[in-house]
Amino acid sequence: MGKLVKLTTEESLELFDRIIAVIKKQKKGFFYLKKLKGYCGYCDWDEGITLDYRKDIIPTLIHECIHLLEPEWSEAQVSYAEKRVVNALTEDNVIILLMFFVKKL
Repeated sequence: MGKLVKLTTEESLELFDRIIAVIKKQKKGFFYLKKLKGYCGYCDWDEGITLDYRKDIIPTLIHECIHLLEPEWSEAQVSYAEKRVVNALTEDNVIILLMFFVKKL
């Protein structure tokens, strides 16, 4: 496993901006909500991102979008980045994320 790329708060918010941009560019229906066994979500670069609506939607959405943006990153790196982004978010960031996400369902 490669070394984790550490993210500052500023870099985490820049990654959030990239997440918003990737959500905005997807076609309607790229994101799916359904019950999943054993995990919270998964990213299929061609088919879309599926999220278990019974789990934590915001961290899972961020996590799967990071997979989409950084396919070469390890699961450990994606999980680390997810936590950094989630901890850097403001209430306004969450509202923006949810607004764009819901439009793509």
